[in-house]
Amino acid sequence: MFFYVFKGDGTTLYSPEFGRGGLAALFGMNILQVLNSPTLTIGIEGRNSDQTTFSNIGTFSAITTNGLKTSDQGGLPEILRFSFTTAGATATAGCVIEMVAPQWRPYS
Repeated sequence: MFFYVFKGDGTTLYSPEFGRGGLAALFGMNILQVLNSPTLTIGIEGRNSDQTTFSNIGTFSAITTNGLKTSDQGGLPEILRFSFTTAGATATAGCVIEMVAPQWRPYS
């Protein structure tokens, strides 16, 4: 499955929440296309089930080109989501993204 993320008015967008599958993971995003020279920042946020606010767990390096991008994170909380912040000169600056299933593992 793929989706588009555009700068629009600059508001950060969020993925649906999902449960962790292990205490650590390699997260991946395959950038299929970049449109109008964006800089995309993807954050990984999390919280435990007894908490109401998300905290930053980690980020991907700033994305400006096509290809597979990864972020390796450990010590994950129970509930996760991704944040997408797009910068660019126009509201139509953005990316076409294919989400890659996380590679879950025990935390070492």
